[in-house]
Parts: sequence; C-alpha cells; structure tokens
Amino acid sequence: MKSYEASSSDSNKISMDSVAHALIDHNLNLITHNHSFGYWFDLDSDSSDISLLTILPELNSTQETLQVLGVNKSTYTLTGLSRYQQGQPIRYFDLHIEPNITDDNLLSVFLIDKTKQVILKQQLESRAQGLLIDAALEWDDLAGFDNALFLLNKASQVLIATLNVEDILQRLLQVANQLIGAEGSSVWLWDETKYGYLVCRAVFDSSKKPLLNYKLKPGQGIAGWVAQNGQSAIVREVIQDDRFTPEIDSAVGFKTYSLLAVPMWLRGRILGVLEIVNKVSGHFNVADQILAETLAASASIALDNARLVEELQHQKIDLQYRNEDLDAFAHTVAHDLQNPLTGILGFSDLLIREGHRIDHDKQIEILHVLHRSVEKVRDIVRELLLLATVSKTEVEVAPLDMRLIMFAALDRVDHLLQDRESQISLPDNWPVALGHAPWVEELWENYLSNAIKYGGNPLRIEAGGTIEADNQIRFWVRDNGKGLSDEDQARLFEPFTKLDGWAAGGHGLGLSIVRRITEKLNGSVRVDSELGKGSKFSFTLPAAPE
Repeated sequence: MKSYEASSSDSNKISMDSVAHALIDHNLNLITHNHSFGYWFDLDSDSSDISLLTILPELNSTQETLQVLGVNKSTYTLTGLSRYQQGQPIRYFDLHIEPNITDDNLLSVFLIDKTKQVILKQQLESRAQGLLIDAALEWDDLAGFDNALFLLNKASQVLIATLNVEDILQRLLQVANQLIGAEGSSVWLWDETKYGYLVCRAVFDSSKKPLLNYKLKPGQGIAGWVAQNGQSAIVREVIQDDRFTPEIDSAVGFKTYSLLAVPMWLRGRILGVLEIVNKVSGHFNVADQILAETLAASASIALDNARLVEELQHQKIDLQYRNEDLDAFAHTVAHDLQNPLTGILGFSDLLIREGHRIDHDKQIEILHVLHRSVEKVRDIVRELLLLATVSKTEVEVAPLDMRLIMFAALDRVDHLLQDRESQISLPDNWPVALGHAPWVEELWENYLSNAIKYGGNPLRIEAGGTIEADNQIRFWVRDNGKGLSDEDQARLFEPFTKLDGWAAGGHGLGLSIVRRITEKLNGSVRVDSELGKGSKFSFTLPAAPE
C-alpha cells in the first residue's frame, strides 16, 4: 500500500466526490473504490483484495451480519465513526452498506462525510460552555450573583402579575436599570400602523428626554437589527458600530456610549426589543445579556397576558354597547316611533273615510302633517341604522380635508338657518387628522344642528381645531346658548337623553352617535359649558403623520 498524494486535479475530484464509495464481495473484500474512498484510507487507485474489516476494524463484531446482506436483501448502517491521525480525529463519517443494484454478488459501501457538521457542533458547544463560564466569572462574587437572581425572580413575578401594558413596560425598565446598573433603557415594539417599523413605547432615563413614540424604520439602528435578526447585541463603543444610528441621539439630546439590546421573544415570534444604554460601571458583558434576556422573556409573557385581558375588556365594552343598542331600539320602537306612526295612521284613516267631505285646503294641511311625521320616522330609523352600523363596521382611516367636510356638514344644516339671523366663524386652515370622512361629517352635522337649535338669538357659532400634546387634535363647536349644568353635561352623550328645555325637538340619539363614532376612530368627546355662557362641544381624532 503506498501513500495517496492528491494532485490539484485529484483535489477537485475529491471535493466534488462528497460520498466515498466502494464495492466489496460477500466475503467483505475490496473490489474497487472511488477517489474519495482511496484518499480517506491511503489506498492506490488499483488497490483490491483488501478486507473491509482491515480498513474499518469497527466492523469485526458484525462480520456475520454483513456477509449475509446480499442473501437477505437488507442494509446495514453505522453512525458516528471517525478516523484518527497522531491520536487526533481528522474525519467523522457515517457508514452505509447495501446490496449492489447491478450485481448480486457485490455489496455497495458508502461513507458519508460528517466532518464539517461535527466540528461546527463542537464549536457551538464549546462557545456555549465558554459563555456560561464567562457569565459566572463576570459577577464580582457569589453574593452578587445570588442577589441578581433574587431580584430577577421577584421582578418576573411582579411583571407577570401586572395586567396594564404601560405599568409592565415601566417596571421592566426600572428593574433592567437596577439589575444591570445603566443610565437608561427603552422598549421598542412593532408599530401597529406601519409594518416593519419599531416604535419606542417606554423610556427610563435620568434626563427624561423625548424618545417616547420615536419610530425606527425597518432594520434601522441596533434595535432594528436585533428585531430583524432575533439576536442579542452587546456594543461597547457604539461609535465604531455601523448599525448605530446617531440621528436618534441628536433628535432627543442624549449621548449613547455603549448599549445592550435583546429581542423580546414570545412563542417563536419577536414582540420587540429591550435596549439598555451606558452601563455606569464597567462594560456590558455576557452576564448582563443573560439577565436582560431572561427579564425580556418574562416581560413578553406579561405583555401577552395584559393584551389578552385588554382584548376581553374591549369585548365586554362592545357587548355592553350592543346591549345598549338593543335597548335603544326597543325604546324607540315603543315610544318615539309610536307617536308619529299613530298620527300617520289617524290622519290617513281620516282621509280615507272622510276625504270627500274635507275641503282642499284642509286636505293639504293634513298631508303636510303626514309628511312631517314620515320625515320624523325616517330620521329616527336613519339614526338607528347609523348607530348600529358604526358598532360593527371597520373602516380605513385616512388624512382628512376638514375644510371640505365642514362645508358638506353646513349644507346639511342650511335649512335650520333660514329666517334666522346668524353668524358662523370658521378658521382659514384646519389641522390634518386621521378619520373616515362620512363619519366625521356626521359628527359636525350633529354638533352644528344642536348649536343652531339651542344657540342664542342672534345666533353666534364658532368652530375650529386645536392640536394637543398627545398627538391628538381637538375639533370643537362653540355656541352662545344658555349653557348646561354639570349634571346635564355628565349624561348628555348617553342614548335617549332628553334634558329639560334641551333637545326637545330631537330623539336623544344624535350625541350618542357622536360618541360612538369618535370612540370607533380612537378619539373622545367632551362638552364644556357654564349656565348663561353657552356651550363648547368637542371631539378628538389622531393627528395625521407628517
């Protein structure tokens, strides 16, 4: 047997020939082999009559089994084999022997190279073991280690027992800062309005800079990288890391020197990223990473629990609204619809029975009464349908041209201004909000019609929009009417509320529709009033992004 020297051309053959292959007879003697097989065992290309048991002594104990494979038409597999050189393993492989498909007198031997996979596994195991050792060493002493575990356990219990999302986030950041000893921390969660974006939902630092609600584009910054790749990141000098986004520091007036960012995993998906910045003493290390990852896992479970409770609460509120709708419908059918329908039946019956005796002018008068009664029934049914539609309809929100919407609403109430001295003041420019234009037109129509009906004489109405600090815009209508008491203001937006001397001509549905629409568009309603000084009715909508 001579040493097999691989030329450049042979090397190419071997690299392409990933499976070492040979043919043996039923006595397990080598008949022929390919380049890889010869290279593995230092065989000449014409080597033959060598026993497989000599090349692979591991098979001696299975000699009888191997010799009858051809007769039994069966196969044999052995995994986890290795070849050594100077006492060190140089190759790992699996063995497979089966009857040759073209010659019943031969057996095919396949050796599947597993060297790369085994070495990679060993490297990963070694790295993991090293990380654990480093983590243990990087705690100053055993007392510090025990204290960190104790705090971590307590924090996890508190987080999971908390059912408010904002409380969970703030407690998470406080504990993270305390455990790791950092200047600040933040939580970035997926933006519900823009796919792939991260938004800062909570921030904890001594300077209280306005990082809250700051958005990161997909993959932007180290937090964005962590969210996309699902891997933690320790950056001891952010200025040397290409992933770092200095624009954030510039925008919020904060100086980041180092950071630790870990993904917040839940059932195989990433909820967001916990980012901790500027360790006060020393550098972020593997021990800090393990603490942060464990804390983030507990926070993810707590957030999921809180959101489930929040969803159940919304379902409960929605069910309550639906019950209110059913009560409203029953109330309307039993009372408000009964009066106009009774009049319609009475006058129409009169025309049928006595119409030939009633003079023409009287008939016209009766028909006008009938017409007004039918209009009232139509308005009640329309408002009931709108109330029900808002409760169950999902709409796409978009930036609103409030000037056009306001003019459309004014057209709808124009008939109420006839024969009445009035002045309506509107702004030249409106702030841009997000909403559903047909519904927002309904809001303005309700507020304007009430201001016209119950404003002073002469009538003075002012409308406008004001940008508020919480990314909301408050739209309002102010009248010069007699105003409302505190008690009346408290129940004004409930269905079928008819106050003494107020809403006497309506059905009590209009302002409940305003409330329902506004809440559906993530806003709120309010009335500010003082007896003798008029009322200011308002609703809020989210501001459109710039």
